[in-house]
Amino acid sequence: MMSKLKKGQEFRGAITYVLNDKKGAEIIAADGLMLDSIDSITHSFEAQAEMNPRLTKNVGHTVLSFSPNDAPRMSNDYMRQIALEYLERMGIRDTQFLIVRHHDREHPHCHIVFNRVSNSGKTIFDSNERFRSQRVCRDITEREGLYMAPGKEEVKRNRLREPDKTRYRIFDIIKAELPRHTDFNSFIAAVESHGIECTLINNGSTNKVQGIR
Repeated sequence: MMSKLKKGQEFRGAITYVLNDKKGAEIIAADGLMLDSIDSITHSFEAQAEMNPRLTKNVGHTVLSFSPNDAPRMSNDYMRQIALEYLERMGIRDTQFLIVRHHDREHPHCHIVFNRVSNSGKTIFDSNERFRSQRVCRDITEREGLYMAPGKEEVKRNRLREPDKTRYRIFDIIKAELPRHTDFNSFIAAVESHGIECTLINNGSTNKVQGIR
């Protein structure tokens, strides 16, 4: 189980995206919203956001993704249960939310759109949210016995966007070149031959890579 966190300023764009029929969108949970249409859902979110006009990025958007290996057990009820626990443990409570499952990819996943303005007009706490989200996902994955990828090798490179696309390209190049070289300088020269610039520092005894880009 993995999470991807975003913030935005426009509910309509987020709602239109998650409810796209081409993605096989299916609402599996919601609270505090009129679900008649995209317009009614958007207006519900916007009306509450007006209680805290100083908060510019009032749209919370989280994607929870699971391995294709978990697909046989990933019913709507089970995904809903996990998503609701995730919200609770992240402190995203007492606010509007919409949980939509998509069926356009081989891996099960759902989108959670929530109002960062709570029902009482307060801002939803988001300090260290990425670290906390990683911990919650790891805890749920281990407790539920969900599939845990062994490392970066499992990531589908063709679906990556920047900056992750470049990071994984660098990882793959370093992994391929490292076993081919017995000295540091030839290794760096090989890495740079792929168009990657390495910045080196000397601490008086050995060279170290300070940065790669």
